[in-house]
Amino acid sequence: MDLKPSCYTQCAAMILQGRQPYCQDCKECSDAIVNGTQIAWRQLRQRVSRAAEGTRVRRATREESQRDKEERMNKIAAANEDNDLRESLCLTYSRKCPVCLRKHPEKRVSYLCGHIVCEPCAESQEMQNGKICPFCKSARSYHRLFEEDGEEVEKIMWIIQFFLLAAALVCTSTAAELFVTEYKLPEAFVDGTIITFYFWHSGDHWDRPDLYSKTQYAYINFYDVASVDNDTVYDIPAQLRLETDYFNPVTSNTFQDGRWHKEENKFQFMDGLDMSGEWWRVDIYKHDSYRMNVFFKGFWSGVRTFHMPLDNIKSINIVSEYVDPKWVESYKFVNFTIGSRIDMIAFLRSNIDPTQLSSLAFSQDGTVNSLFFIITQQWPPGQWATQQLTLEDSPDPVICSDHNGDLQHLRIERTAYDTIKVTLSVRGVRHVDRLNETCEIVLSNMYFYHHPFTIMSKFGGAMMFHLEHTMARFEGK
Repeated sequence: MDLKPSCYTQCAAMILQGRQPYCQDCKECSDAIVNGTQIAWRQLRQRVSRAAEGTRVRRATREESQRDKEERMNKIAAANEDNDLRESLCLTYSRKCPVCLRKHPEKRVSYLCGHIVCEPCAESQEMQNGKICPFCKSARSYHRLFEEDGEEVEKIMWIIQFFLLAAALVCTSTAAELFVTEYKLPEAFVDGTIITFYFWHSGDHWDRPDLYSKTQYAYINFYDVASVDNDTVYDIPAQLRLETDYFNPVTSNTFQDGRWHKEENKFQFMDGLDMSGEWWRVDIYKHDSYRMNVFFKGFWSGVRTFHMPLDNIKSINIVSEYVDPKWVESYKFVNFTIGSRIDMIAFLRSNIDPTQLSSLAFSQDGTVNSLFFIITQQWPPGQWATQQLTLEDSPDPVICSDHNGDLQHLRIERTAYDTIKVTLSVRGVRHVDRLNETCEIVLSNMYFYHHPFTIMSKFGGAMMFHLEHTMARFEGK
């Protein structure tokens, strides 16, 4: 509806001609129109001002982010300039799937034989051919590795790694009961867990004639309760019995509903080791809910299957008459900021064929054509015992250790511009002067000091259970 006065058009025309002013009604109408226009323009200017302020804030935020990025890059450049000797190891462990060649798969799985592929490849293989390893073509189950996602992962698997230096009280030859030492697990017993026991077993019917008629056993019992009362009968999901039998030193069994299931013995090569009283080492690798890999004194004692699930294990008891009193220590792998190093637990099985030595090989591109550092465990010609761990980078290999079993605890550290130090945990012998054996080797190939590299198994006999890579860090000034 037009609310203008009837004379508004005539008055406006006369004003434009300069002949007479507005009447009062036309003047009030004109003032209302002008005021409304001013309000609309004022609101528009406010909206434009707010939009301009938002644009300015976003531009300032982007500029600040760019300055922070440039500052970080300048710090990195300054650290590289200050690090004249380049003592930091700028390395990454390759997570690339060997089947589909995807560099950074989100999830990976490990077959029982130790080969690792991405989960989609394993599922595809299972749908087509069943749970068959694509490498060794044998029927193997697999489990998913616990690890972080993304490109910066430098571990083979997430595991709970701790060492128990086990000890029970010594009892005399006339004692009527066994003594028990109990340990509670600090974390859940998840797939991929590695537990290592060290204890001194002094009973042996070869050098202890007075104990010949006594039981020469040590028991490791796994319980799914937090603590155990010795006067109460519990289910034992997993039990390992250790004895001085040279060919079958480890027996596994399960106690459930008041009865024992069929015990399991497996023939085990000990590479000429003496079974008399000394430090015994037992390494347990939990594969899945019902199976564990067992290593005795460093040598693989096979995959043991139990009749109760192992996922809820909460405590471990060591029962024995013939152990000396020692102490208990607990360790976990952690990252350190001083120097750069690689800690690994690897299974290296010896091979009597010198042309087919199982090795952990460090490669520039993941092939055997670009190897620059090799760790090999081998048998000397004509002998049936592992006598040396060889580090190969020169025509003259370095002998690092005597026989040490199959499961190796290794630490590789860079100590100088062209020198790395390899520390090997000696098999079961825990005397202070022989706790570790260390070698230093000067490498002629400097490639891997400054570039990514791959750790691979040469001739298929090496199986990696744990790897942790720690880099030195520098703060720019």
